[in-house]
Amino acid sequence: MTKILPLFVALLGFAGVFVAMRLEAVAQGEPKYRLVAPFVTSDGVQAPNPPTPTPEPTPYQGDVVAITLPSANLTGNSFIEKRHTVQEGDRERLQDPTVPQNTAWYDQFGQPGTRATNSLFAAHVDYVNYGPGPFAKLTSARIGDTLTVLMDNGAEYYYSVQSVQVIQLSDLDMNAIVYPPLDSYHERVTLISCGGTFVPYPGGGGEYASRVILIAERFIP
Repeated sequence: MTKILPLFVALLGFAGVFVAMRLEAVAQGEPKYRLVAPFVTSDGVQAPNPPTPTPEPTPYQGDVVAITLPSANLTGNSFIEKRHTVQEGDRERLQDPTVPQNTAWYDQFGQPGTRATNSLFAAHVDYVNYGPGPFAKLTSARIGDTLTVLMDNGAEYYYSVQSVQVIQLSDLDMNAIVYPPLDSYHERVTLISCGGTFVPYPGGGGEYASRVILIAERFIP
């Protein structure tokens, strides 16, 4: 006991000094508890609080009024109508425009002005007993041309043509066309029409062996 007692007393003494120091610190106005240390730069100066980011406004969820691309003879005269997809067996097919002069917008896939989305449009290259359709001149577009989408509230979005391809149906990967991998800084518009070799049906009509795919994108900082 004689050996343990001095150590016990010494510990009590240390505790008493610590308590006295804390009481003095509190009396001088020091916070009793410090949960989070302030951020200090390498030169010892306390850094200011970072600014609160401004939330990005929600893109307008309206209707598309017109698509213009002068090099492809798109003048904005074709009526844009909302269409969807239909199930045919184990495949899902894009609905055609209701009349040859209209352009179909499949709004379930993308909304112009929205980051990381792909807005999909389709129109005829031509039609029996009608003549050239709205997308008859898609292959005339060139890389870097400006495609403009006009919304019903007057907003305009500008896209740069990235590619124009004629792809045979046997090589067409619609999943890759409809669902491209886009980061949060890009938005895409895809125009689809028929092209390539026309294969006539016995008794009239026919079908094109390829599809014309025009891709345009805009950068959103």
